Amino acid sequence: MELLPVKKTFVCYEQFKNLKCIDFQGYQFEGLPKLSVNEIGTAVTFSVDRFLSPDITLHKPEKVVDNFVIIHFKEDKFSLEVIKNGILEVIGLEIPMMISFANDKVFVGEEALKMKENYNAFVVSDILKLLSSDFKINESNPEWGFKVIKNKENQNLVVFQTFRGQRKTTPLFLLSILMKWAMTKAEVKLEKQLDTVVIVMKPLHYDLKQILINACNGTKGEFNDIQIHKNKIVQIKES
Repeated sequence: MELLPVKKTFVCYEQFKNLKCIDFQGYQFEGLPKLSVNEIGTAVTFSVDRFLSPDITLHKPEKVVDNFVIIHFKEDKFSLEVIKNGILEVIGLEIPMMISFANDKVFVGEEALKMKENYNAFVVSDILKLLSSDFKINESNPEWGFKVIKNKENQNLVVFQTFRGQRKTTPLFLLSILMKWAMTKAEVKLEKQLDTVVIVMKPLHYDLKQILINACNGTKGEFNDIQIHKNKIVQIKES
């Protein structure tokens, strides 16, 4: 729970209809104007003063959003975009969420998918499913070339092949490797070091949010901030 007054500003990179101001318990504040975000790059400021009076305003960003990467995870694919000098630029959409290791290299997305036909045991997919606490080994897909086992702590381990032999590791480690690949692509596009990593995913609950943060930290990247959102937005934080 945050102390009042509270003021937060977000820049929107998707459209929104009928913005609402909701408290930490999920209750909607009444009496606010009905506002919608129609233009990408619009800033929205939500505030609640010490008298519990809320306010929503739309405006142009007060400072240029720069050096951000947005990794948008879906069920079995993800998209990769950067924000450079306030402009959203696409690196890849609908990238297959697959990863493989061969010849001391990491292959992600389409490159990993190409290996699946001839080297299916080298390719790991459905990483988000494997991270779920609800996943059961008997739910494994018969089309997978990899296997899932349990360790002594009852955690999922992924067993797959490489050209150096069989390996096993956690789905969390594989997600970190995938994120590291995405961050490297983003820095090449930006031509500089990342400032902020934004992960977008829905539905989003507390445990999953912590998993995403842990995976992001596991990349050992030198970024300044991690943001986890349900929608394609970025928070502008006070310096």
